[in-house]
Amino acid sequence: MAVDSPNALSRHIRHRAGLAESDVTDGQLLDRFAGARDEAAFAELVRRHGPMVLSVCRRTVGNADDADDAFQATFLVLARKARGLTALPTLAGWAYQAARRSALKARATAVRRRAREAAAARPEGTEEMPDQADVLAGIEQELARLPKRYRDPLVLCGLCGRSRKEVAAQLGVREGTLASRLATARAMLAERLRRRGVAVPIVAITVWESSASGGVPAALADATMKVVTGTVPAAVGRIASEVTRAMFLSQFRTGALVLAAVAMASAAGVSALAGGTANPPAGDPKGPPNPSVTLAAKAPAPVPPNPAWKTEFNKAYGLKDGEVMKRIAPPFPDCRLEYFKNTPGYEQMAALPPRHRPNFLSFRVNAKGDPERPWGLQQQEVDVRGVLMMAVRIPMLEVEGEDGALATPVGGDFVYRGASSVEERVAALNRILRAECKLAVKLTFREVEREVVVARGTLKVAPLAGQDKNHVEVFAKEIGKGEAWGSRNDLNGFMIDLGEFLGRRIVNEAKAGKDGVISYGLSVRQTPPHFRLEPPHPKYDPKIVYDPAIDAEDRDPKLVLRNVEKQTGLTFTTEKRKVRVLFVEQEKK
Repeated sequence: MAVDSPNALSRHIRHRAGLAESDVTDGQLLDRFAGARDEAAFAELVRRHGPMVLSVCRRTVGNADDADDAFQATFLVLARKARGLTALPTLAGWAYQAARRSALKARATAVRRRAREAAAARPEGTEEMPDQADVLAGIEQELARLPKRYRDPLVLCGLCGRSRKEVAAQLGVREGTLASRLATARAMLAERLRRRGVAVPIVAITVWESSASGGVPAALADATMKVVTGTVPAAVGRIASEVTRAMFLSQFRTGALVLAAVAMASAAGVSALAGGTANPPAGDPKGPPNPSVTLAAKAPAPVPPNPAWKTEFNKAYGLKDGEVMKRIAPPFPDCRLEYFKNTPGYEQMAALPPRHRPNFLSFRVNAKGDPERPWGLQQQEVDVRGVLMMAVRIPMLEVEGEDGALATPVGGDFVYRGASSVEERVAALNRILRAECKLAVKLTFREVEREVVVARGTLKVAPLAGQDKNHVEVFAKEIGKGEAWGSRNDLNGFMIDLGEFLGRRIVNEAKAGKDGVISYGLSVRQTPPHFRLEPPHPKYDPKIVYDPAIDAEDRDPKLVLRNVEKQTGLTFTTEKRKVRVLFVEQEKK
């Protein structure tokens, strides 16, 4: 469905909703799409938020084609997660975060940029002007790190071009309060960029905000609607799947959690604004120091104490000295919800109804014992298998056991010490399962002989025609058009994902080569059953039949590894080896 006729679209929306176009909220449009698959309602969301999403994708990716893929992937994620987002007052903040994640994913799998030529020697005492692309990338990165109360006004007023009156009403604040937050947000961005070594005046940030003006090309909008309604290109599907896992993490795979490692910077931004700038040394040839800077350096503002919720959270989710792992059993403490509200990228979790919020989090703690951002997040209660992967961090092909023991549900969140060994975490989990969960299970490492695939050689990627440098396509007979995933990772990470794709354990004896990092995609020709539409979904098609034989062929080790060998220069052989396996067994009564 093309969306290049705004007047016709507006009339359609008003007719369907029985409201003036300006009265139809994002939530109402999304609810209409989620409930009745109203394509016109979704097209209106593309019209409203498309310019901002497209500008973020283009600035972050830099390549028009890759930016278009990221744009389509952003709205594909929105379509997939529509039911869980209808309670949000506005989709602007969510769309910005999703667009940035999609763009970063697209950039990570794009062609590596050629090395810049060495800059000519500059005369002593002159300053290098920052590259425009670096400035824009820095603004995008720091905007994503701003607290929600400052980020949303900038996104809505600056990037979406909405009036202050409209945004103030949408956010439930006074116009004066909104104006103050906008000014503070711009000042915080400028200060954070200065700390990165890029001096950008606030007026430049205002100019950057206007870069989202304009509409979405009709061809791109039309292609996006086709993606949303069923025709998903492999590249777009790959990005959308990774972003879906990163934002909501309802499916867990190794490469899906890379984009979750964004540092919290709210307290640092407030501290910087309070006057944490160092005073230039006396006798600086560039002139006398700024009086305001000097005053700030002489009397730095104290770092504000943690809010009550964070203190409670660190206590509930932190580890004591010598403690390797612990479980936080439901019902969860109130500070957990506050964590979602105050952590960039997780605010949407707080807006969901309680039954849709995550039922499992896995936190790694730092050397001080304080929890970092979650490595694993699951909306359903996980089983022993899931805890082993997301809290013990052991690949699933290195675990064996009885189905009843592996699939036993384990409620609660888990916290583990990042500096601990796998053996220490297994021993701690064993105690927790027995003492707290009352499960009669035993976790034991054993050396056993198994048939494995051994990878040898030195990685030297020869990509297929039309693929990015250092990119490997994992497929059997043809690159799939169905559900696909992949990530930029190290060689060991690639071998783990490749093994899980094939259902075969891979022993990696290969060398990474000079690059040491690769981009890869694992794809199939049909969408797996857990991603297919089912009745009573309006788009359910009873003629679509999932064929297990096709899926088995797509994962045939012989066919797949032959293609991987051609692209990597590595060799894969099947051998019998003694390997270490973690056995999960139920104790006999």
